[in-house]
Amino acid sequence: MSVPNEYQKKLEAEAKKWGEHLKVEADVDLLGDSWLDQPMVAEHYNHRGLIDSLTWPEWIKQRLGGPACRSLEMGCGTGSRSVRLFESGASACIEGIDISEERLSELNGRLSSRAIPGRFWVADANTIELPTSTYDLIFSCHSFHHFVELETIMERVHRALTPGGVFVLEEFVGPTQFQWTDLQIDLVKSVLAFVPQELRTFRWGAIKQLEGGQRPRKLWQYPPLSRFDRGRSSRCLTGISIWFTRERSGALFNIFCTTASFTISIEIMAFQKNM
Repeated sequence: MSVPNEYQKKLEAEAKKWGEHLKVEADVDLLGDSWLDQPMVAEHYNHRGLIDSLTWPEWIKQRLGGPACRSLEMGCGTGSRSVRLFESGASACIEGIDISEERLSELNGRLSSRAIPGRFWVADANTIELPTSTYDLIFSCHSFHHFVELETIMERVHRALTPGGVFVLEEFVGPTQFQWTDLQIDLVKSVLAFVPQELRTFRWGAIKQLEGGQRPRKLWQYPPLSRFDRGRSSRCLTGISIWFTRERSGALFNIFCTTASFTISIEIMAFQKNM
């Protein structure tokens, strides 16, 4: 598929950004800054995301009657989630795509050295053509909100799943580019006043006093740094019923997070393809 030059430039910039983020992830001084690095948050997140009292990989094994013969992760990053999927017995062969060559650079070698069946390659989820009736499981974890051609992607995912295959989203669903309303920001500020100081203290010792989230702005007038960063996050689920039926869902996850400037809404959803 031909990719317009301007789009390609933005795609390359996005790939570079995520490649450079590896340095942040490797910096021991920054470990624990991610909101899911907080033990209480992670415990709550994992509990609320259960499907029929099971983590979604365990539920997948139950749903399929065993491991997926072949799975595909869209926006796989370093592939750690897919590797854990294999290790848990939820997939017999793991595949994945990501736009960052740097994030994938050592992954295929690790798979080979550990005799894990699968492959990972550089590709753009917005434009990739997927093989028909190939995967028992296709999933995306905290990546789908970075995709912009949502309708095209869902159609191709539908086509690529085997009959009875499952599409899993573990995903942020919320305002595009974090365009929170004044009321939402003010409500979070009011809640912050009731949070004990020890739970408002950043790793470096600063105490969060005020909510500093973004006010609504005209995106066409003040374009974001990246069109891919939650570029259509408010429409992640729009039109999905054309191709899929929501079979199971972990509880909606809403959390007030003091390391961020907003509340976060995440759903863990399992969809069966419509025939």
